[in-house]
Amino acid sequence: MVSMFLGNERLVDKLQPEIIKMLNDKGTHELIEIFLKKEWDKIKQLKVEEVEERINLKEVATFIQEKLIENVPFNYLDKPLYEWSPLLEKTLVDEVVPKTIFKIGQAISAELVHLLKKLELEEVVKNQVEQFSVKRLEDMVLSISRRELKLITYLGALLGGLIGLMQGFFIIFLS
Repeated sequence: MVSMFLGNERLVDKLQPEIIKMLNDKGTHELIEIFLKKEWDKIKQLKVEEVEERINLKEVATFIQEKLIENVPFNYLDKPLYEWSPLLEKTLVDEVVPKTIFKIGQAISAELVHLLKKLELEEVVKNQVEQFSVKRLEDMVLSISRRELKLITYLGALLGGLIGLMQGFFIIFLS
């Protein structure tokens, strides 16, 4: 009877473009999102006992067990580590270790201020400096200043030499 109204075209050929157009529509996405949020809110309101009544835990456990057996290579557990570790070495070295080190570095840098406050490093240094004799402090200051002044002298000589060379080239080329 439906084919009488549609002619020689199949019902699928008429409905498929309309369904695709509906699924690509922004309003449909919003409607589905609102529906899913409402259902999620309903699920969050359920008590654990109610969820257990609705779900067959044996079926879920069996499903999880089957998926684990399909996807996790348990056959390696019977073999020594040296036989199957080369398979994981590239992933560990290229991905896991760098990501782990990066995360540890982030965690340390985030907690560094708190750690330094707890260590009271400023107080420790202050106490140590106060315990130094005047002679030792004087020697430390002089050794640091000598080193710095020596570097300043060498830098001045280098800059003076470069400036002199540049002036010499300018005089030669300009005369």
